[in-house]
Amino acid sequence: MKSKIEEIYQLLQNSNSDKELSAAVISKLDEIDFSSMIVWEDKEITELWDGMSRMKNVFELSQYFAEKLYSIMKIEESLFFISECFNNNNELIHIAMSGSERLKGMVLEMKEQGIIPNSVKNNEYGRELMLQDRLVKLPSIKEATLDAIPDEVLGEVEKATGLKHYYAFSINNDVQILATFIFLSPVELSRKEFMLMERVFNMVHQFFVIFIQWQQSENLNHQLSDVLDMAEYAFAVYNADGFLIKGNTMFLKYFSGFKSKGLFESDFLRLFGVGDSAVDDLKTGLEVSINSTKVVLDGMDLNQYFSGGGISAVYSGDKNISYYVFFLQSQKEVNRILEAMQLKELKYQRIFQHIQDVYFEVKKDGTILELSPSIYSYIKISREELIGNNILKLYHNPAQREAYLATLQSNGRVDNYEVDFIGPGGSIIHSLVVASLVDVGLESERIVGSMINISDQKEQNRIIRESEIKFRSLFDKSPIGIMICDTNGQIAEINNSMLKSLGSPSIEKTKSLNVFVLENMIQSGISKAMQEVLLTGVPKVFESKYSSIWNTVGYYRIFINTIPDMYGRVQYLMLLAEDITELKQKEKQLRQTEERFLDIYNNTNDLIYTMDFEGNFTSVNPVAEKWLGYQFSDLTNRNMGQFVSHDSSMRAAENIKAKLSGAKQQSKYEVTAYSRNGEKMILEINSFLRYKGETPIEVFGIARDITERKKHEEFIQSALRERESLIMEVHHRVKNNLQLILSMMKMYQQNFNNEQVLQAFRDIMQKILAISAVHEDFYFSNDMKDVNFNRYIRTIVNNAIDQYDTRHHSEYNIEVDNNIKASIDIAVPIGLILAELLSNGIRYGTVSGRKLIMNISFGKIDDKFVLQVEDNGPGIMPEILDIQHHSLGVEMVKMLAESQLGGQFEIETGNGGTKVIVRF
Repeated sequence: MKSKIEEIYQLLQNSNSDKELSAAVISKLDEIDFSSMIVWEDKEITELWDGMSRMKNVFELSQYFAEKLYSIMKIEESLFFISECFNNNNELIHIAMSGSERLKGMVLEMKEQGIIPNSVKNNEYGRELMLQDRLVKLPSIKEATLDAIPDEVLGEVEKATGLKHYYAFSINNDVQILATFIFLSPVELSRKEFMLMERVFNMVHQFFVIFIQWQQSENLNHQLSDVLDMAEYAFAVYNADGFLIKGNTMFLKYFSGFKSKGLFESDFLRLFGVGDSAVDDLKTGLEVSINSTKVVLDGMDLNQYFSGGGISAVYSGDKNISYYVFFLQSQKEVNRILEAMQLKELKYQRIFQHIQDVYFEVKKDGTILELSPSIYSYIKISREELIGNNILKLYHNPAQREAYLATLQSNGRVDNYEVDFIGPGGSIIHSLVVASLVDVGLESERIVGSMINISDQKEQNRIIRESEIKFRSLFDKSPIGIMICDTNGQIAEINNSMLKSLGSPSIEKTKSLNVFVLENMIQSGISKAMQEVLLTGVPKVFESKYSSIWNTVGYYRIFINTIPDMYGRVQYLMLLAEDITELKQKEKQLRQTEERFLDIYNNTNDLIYTMDFEGNFTSVNPVAEKWLGYQFSDLTNRNMGQFVSHDSSMRAAENIKAKLSGAKQQSKYEVTAYSRNGEKMILEINSFLRYKGETPIEVFGIARDITERKKHEEFIQSALRERESLIMEVHHRVKNNLQLILSMMKMYQQNFNNEQVLQAFRDIMQKILAISAVHEDFYFSNDMKDVNFNRYIRTIVNNAIDQYDTRHHSEYNIEVDNNIKASIDIAVPIGLILAELLSNGIRYGTVSGRKLIMNISFGKIDDKFVLQVEDNGPGIMPEILDIQHHSLGVEMVKMLAESQLGGQFEIETGNGGTKVIVRF
């Protein structure tokens, strides 16, 4: 068995492929007694061998084996796949399938739907698994199909097929994977079934290897034969005995008459000018050359068809001659090559003369041997002037030359090496050099290469780099979210604003997402919009509410467009997202505000209007119809002067003029208006200018009907005037009555000589004067509400002097806050307290004949009124203070301070004088 296989390998290795080779391989296969290899008796396995030997190609063999294995295993509702491997172990194509009719029908339907592909890409797991020579159980259908079925439908496929157990076996030659067997079963194989299947696979393994390699070799030989037949040279293969095996089309065209003659026959060799000695040379393995100029056939000079050739021996592995190859080169091909070479020579000359790059040949010491004319465009010096000179003087930095030579010496060549040369006017020319050392070690050793001016490119690169930096800065710092995806929906770039909007923890986690399949993107409609833009190329702008997978919710204005590559093909999708969440909230608030203002505008009792600077209404609210009696449409574009009095119209015009001049922005004035039926109204106008930017465009005003208010105001003013007159009369009469009482008391006073009685009269009169002064002050006040304390207190002091200090032994210092005013309820108790303190002070303080000084102050301290009366008299005796109930004056002051004013009464007395403080 082993020797037969080795013979087949030998045939495949040394063949040039033809039908005889195919017959030889099949003959060798027939000689193998495969049935002798069977170590167990099983009719179906014996039939398997017999049937396999009759198969003509791999597809027939695979389908036959798949069906027989399904028959041998006898497991219902199972499937068996065979796939052939191509493309250096990287691709598998299904070539055979067997199993239950139901499952085969489902597989074909899923192939039509694109769920199961006809070919699958191999992966690292698959390649490692397929190089093992054993039956392997796979963990899941995912591994069995090499990830060819999408993950989202794997579960549905398993459920629909009922297949739960998966087994794999591969055919390989230790290096190349030739085919794979996949068995899918609803039940797990028993140990016996597993061993049976593995033995079958091991048994057919070598057969499949030989068959697949033979067919690959056969296909290759057919392809080579086709190529040789299309060639314009004459080609033939002779066996070791010199008989023709195969000749190509060109050989048979001209030499078909020699098919029956051997290679070693002298008349055939003489045809090509080869002597009889050439036969011995050929048999010893020497190559024999053919001169086409000597080839004459049937009087036809073949020199015009062939240019020369030869006959060579081909050896087998045992160093014996197996074949002879006859070859005549096509003269047409030679002529075509010569013509192409001439054309290329002309082309190279034109390139040399007109090339923009600079071609150069320079010795290692720097001597210039050759330059293309294009050097002039670089440095404005002709090649003729430069040849023979040293290139070093053209270097901007001579140190570059040393580094350049060191790299050349080390590597033998330089690629894209940057060198700076001196240009016109001392400018720097940035060049890119490609050069090699040629004829190394010889006298003609030199540096050959070309250089190109990249100064403009470097400047453009600098500009591009700066632009990229600016763009990246703009991209990263843009307040608008930016996301760039590839055409498959995978995120390629994303800026910080977009990360913030999404609430994403990192760029890496965000880039792992696919926007076409992300549920949040699908629900928001963004995914569909992006795919539509990708399909149509038409940008989209819309607003969308988006909830990210990181639980951030917002409203965004979305802009989607394509980003093309340099050829105009769509390369990326760009999505801009402007966060309008706050704007949406403000819009909602604005709508609510507009609704509120519209309600106010339509339902208010005030007339709201706008008009131009000539006084023509441009808009009015519905209340205008009610007031003026005109339809809403009739009022628009009517002039205000048609509804108001002449002086009111002039007043309105003056206010507009004042506003336009900048004298005032807002004005409030009254006008007299008339309705359609002549009813008079008094309107209070509050108006200001409306602006667009900094330009006034119209007058906005609100008119309020104050007709009734004016009537009420007139009534109230009349009532107030009448009230004021009555109050003045009351105060005047009270004052007069008090004066009458004073006059009567003065008359009675004259009837008494008792000082104590007279003093009582004076005290009572002093207090009546204090009360009278209040009414007099109210009578002469402007508002008849409050008393001016500054004037009131001075009146009381003057009255006290007139009553008690007729000899002017007293001096008075008065300090009263001018801003203090109070009602009569406060003024009367204050006046009585002050009158009592003054009378006591003058009465007891002037007895010793010394000058009495009294300090009187009234003001406000810490939100409280404070009245302070202080003198330098002898003070009040302690006995009087101890029995206050016997001192009528002190008792009255305390009663007025605490009961009438609701305040506090304090008294300090001694030899230095007396101080009384009243706080309320």
